[in-house]
Formats: sequence, structure tokens, C-alpha cells
Amino acid sequence: VVYNPWRRHDLTSRVEAPHDLVIMRNVIRDGASNGLYSHAGYCNYIVGNVIERNNKEGMCLDFGTCGTYVAHNIIHANGGRFHMDAQQLKDDYIQDFGVLADGSSPAKVPGISLDNAAYNIIYQNEVSQNSGTGIKMVRASVRNVILCNEVTSNNVGQNHRFHFYGIELSTDLRPDYEPNEVRELDFAPCFENIVARNTISGTHFSGVFLGQDAYINDVFDNVIGEAGIPVECLSEKLNSIVNNMIL
Repeated sequence: VVYNPWRRHDLTSRVEAPHDLVIMRNVIRDGASNGLYSHAGYCNYIVGNVIERNNKEGMCLDFGTCGTYVAHNIIHANGGRFHMDAQQLKDDYIQDFGVLADGSSPAKVPGISLDNAAYNIIYQNEVSQNSGTGIKMVRASVRNVILCNEVTSNNVGQNHRFHFYGIELSTDLRPDYEPNEVRELDFAPCFENIVARNTISGTHFSGVFLGQDAYINDVFDNVIGEAGIPVECLSEKLNSIVNNMIL
């Protein structure tokens, strides 16, 4: 019998989390929080949904979500953080930012967020007019593939404190942030992700953003138009940024 160590050390068998689900052809609209949230889910399919005008992220893949296939969804006009009272701002650790004239928080959130997420595929989604970044990876998101998406006119919520991007590989190195909530999260740069063949247009501050110490990410064959900065990279480590078409 052939010995297969992977079968004996299958990480996905160690946790109790939603898995092998198909979330398909739903309309998720006007919610007070996230449109769709995955807490450590794995091997799920999120396909063909319309997710729009939700107060926080349209979709958040969080706390070790892995192996999720996200395709052919419409992610539109999410992330405004409107109508939050003082307690809600405190619960989200954003009370120090204050509020804007319309009563919303300046700390807008993305259309799609990958937070401590790995091996997920984000493919052929329409991500448009979200208040924050279109597609954002943060806190050690690893080996995700962001492929062939239409990312259009996000950064709707740009304000005097924050601006946002088409696709973002962010860096959060503050392990004391949200101290009672994130003991199971890694605080490290994003690495070994692929961002390829996306069409990024509209008024993003930058088309693609790579944060501090991001490394071994591949950004190639994207078409980027209208952004103030097509590709912005704060990392001095090795990343491959090639063959992108700047319009």
C-alpha cells in the first residue's frame, strides 16, 4: 500500500467548520452587516449570487477560510458602514476615526475581503462601486488566485482619512489589534498570491496595491485603466509584476 502522509495530516479534518457547500443564485441585498461571511469554511462553492448594498463587506472569507471557489457573482455597492451607532463603532474598533458628515464611518470596507484566507479562487466576478477596495487580501492571505474579474469604480467612499484600491494585498502587522478577537489570526504580509488577467477600471486610488513586505506575489496580464497609480508597491521584497497593460 502506498503511504500518503497527506491523508494522515489533512488540515481540513482538524476543524469543525462549514464545508462542501454550494451557495448559488441568491440575492443578498441591503443587509446591516456582511452580505456573506465565511468563518473558517473550506471547500465551498459561492457561485452566481447578487450581493449588493450591504453595510459591511459584500463577502468576507475570514479566519482560515480555504479552498473556496468564488465565481460569477455580482458584488456591488457594499461597504459603506452607514448608520452605525457608538457601540457598533466601538465593537468594530473604528470609533477613533469618528464619522463623516453623512454619519458613516470613514473606514470603509471591501466588496470582497480575504482575511487570513488561503488557496481560494476568485474568478470572473463583477466587483463594482463598493465603498472600499474592490477585492482586498489582508493579514497573511496566502496562495489565493484572483483571476479574470471585472473590477470597476470602487473607492466610492474615499475621504479625508482613507482611500481605496481596485485589488489590494494589504499588510496588518498589529497583533495587539482587536486583542480579544484575533488570537487565532496571523498578522503578517500577504505572500504567494496570483493576481492575473483582471480588468481594473474607474476611479481607484491605485489599480493594484501591494503593502509593506508583501512577497512572492505574481501580478501579471491585468488591464488597468484610469487609476491614479496603476500598480503601487510598498514592498522591497521579491514580487513579480509583469505584462500588465496600462491604459
